[in-house]
Amino acid sequence: MNLHNIVGHEKQINFLRNLTLDNLHHSWIFYGKKGVGKYSTLVSFLNDKLDNKTNYLENIFKLECDIDTSIDDIREIIRYSNLTNAHKNEKTFIIFNDADFLNFQSWNALLKTIEEPPTDTIIIIILENLKKIPKTVVSRCNLLKFSDLTNQNLENYCKKNNMNVDINALNEKEFLIRGSVDRLNIIFDEENITIINRLIKFMNQNIFIFNEFENLYSFLSKDYIKLRFIIIDIVFYKLKEIFISNNDEKKRKLILDLLTFMKNNFNENSNQDKKQELLVILLEYFKIKKQ
Repeated sequence: MNLHNIVGHEKQINFLRNLTLDNLHHSWIFYGKKGVGKYSTLVSFLNDKLDNKTNYLENIFKLECDIDTSIDDIREIIRYSNLTNAHKNEKTFIIFNDADFLNFQSWNALLKTIEEPPTDTIIIIILENLKKIPKTVVSRCNLLKFSDLTNQNLENYCKKNNMNVDINALNEKEFLIRGSVDRLNIIFDEENITIINRLIKFMNQNIFIFNEFENLYSFLSKDYIKLRFIIIDIVFYKLKEIFISNNDEKKRKLILDLLTFMKNNFNENSNQDKKQELLVILLEYFKIKKQ
């Protein structure tokens, strides 16, 4: 993959093309919505800059962060990269992908390395929400922001990857895709299209039917974690429709209360029973519809 194959992000690509390894700052933050192409752009940049060097992949170290990533993981990858950096005057890259998951202790460990970076080492932090980073880290890094992809960008992506998705379908599902290639691939998976339609049909009913909920959840549970954002966005979209079309202050307050509940409880780090989680939200949704 090279920078010519990236969809969108023309300004970011032109900026990176003008950089050389000699003038590259030691610490970077690539930020923007998950799935818009931050990591792909970085990989393409490294391929373009390093592909003439023998065994250049040996100089790239990546940590995929998740909820279980600890301070020891941060220290280990930094220590290991230093031990294996045997090529004099060659850059070593340490990439922290999905760094939104890092906790306070992990950020402190990373800050110490950013403040005193090893010779010829470049640290690149990739995340979605810049507000999750301590300001002390942000102030020591160069920032590169990635915007959401447009529907035209996404249509180009579909054509390049031989996906049978036209601009009308992209427009129709725009509230779910939200400018993200990751979301696009999940939403237009053949099986997921069926699941999305089942969920929307279920929510368009006037009453909650428990047997139909059981049937719906049997489909959702096959990959609930991946589909969670679809559920959230569909419920949000439906609540928004009710809110806009209704002037009843009581009903509007119930909608805002449910949205607040979802924001506080319906997330990827939740330890709640997933079926119970979805049941509560849909029951509240139908209660609001009845008001």
